[in-house]
Amino acid sequence: MGDNLYSIDSIINNPDFNLNSVFSNNRSEDDDDELTFEQFNNQFITNYCDTEQFLSNVDTTGGLIVMSLNVQSLASKFDSLCSFITELKGGNKEPDLICLQEVWNVPEFVNFDIPGFHSPLFKTRSNNTKGGGVTIYVNTRHNFT
Repeated sequence: MGDNLYSIDSIINNPDFNLNSVFSNNRSEDDDDELTFEQFNNQFITNYCDTEQFLSNVDTTGGLIVMSLNVQSLASKFDSLCSFITELKGGNKEPDLICLQEVWNVPEFVNFDIPGFHSPLFKTRSNNTKGGGVTIYVNTRHNFT
């Protein structure tokens, strides 16, 4: 994967990144048209685990590692996030993508770069409303435009 070039358009148009396509390939013709929560949940490891459990039990060989976290204010949790990523790197389980929800207001003058990742993509509310906002980090193993 390190030689692939990913852009937002290439991800959107690639069936490997399309969850509907992934689920469709794993379902039989007899399945109902609607995907149930159980069918969705069975496609992923969704159990909560702490860092030690994750490092010892999750097999990440050969797959794309996507980490999704609700941080409830990136500014207040950034140091903890960086420490967590450092632990994952030490266990050879560094994510390919980090997707953060509820980053809230992100001050323009603060650097939220994580070593080993491209500069983050932010989408926050345009007014000063508390809450909302997402951020995506892409590992530098991947070319990203």
